[in-house]
Formats: sequence, structure tokens, C-alpha cells
Amino acid sequence: MRIVKLSAAILAALFLSATATAATITQEGSGIGKDGEIKVVFEDGKIKNVDILKQQENPVLSQKVFTDLKDEIVKTDST
Repeated sequence: MRIVKLSAAILAALFLSATATAATITQEGSGIGKDGEIKVVFEDGKIKNVDILKQQENPVLSQKVFTDLKDEIVKTDST
């Protein structure tokens, strides 16, 4: 019985240490905006970055979208 408990404790410790050292999972996705492609980077299921790869919008009208809105999406991990 002691061997079974000791084995279970060792397996539990190995499992916990393996999950604690698991590598970060990075995924990328992209979509088409009104006039260009938008690239999104996810790390461990959270939005970490939004890159505007190409755009043809009016620079004055789109400036807040490309800065403030983009930062807010990353900050809140939500659109």
C-alpha cells in the first residue's frame, strides 16, 4: 500500500512539473479588413498583438483605429 501511495505521489509530482514547464503556444490568424489584411497573434489563447499588414484607409480618419483601438483589443483580449 505504501508503494502505491508513493508511486501516485511521484506521478502527480511529475505531471505537475511537466505542465508547469510546458512551452508557450503561439498561433497566428489573419482576416481582411475594409481595405487590407489584419494579422493577429495569439499566445496561450490570448491576443498578444495586432498587425496591420496592408491598408489603404484615410490616414487622418484611421489613426485612432490603428493605435488606440488596436491597443485596447490587446489589453482586453477581445474585439
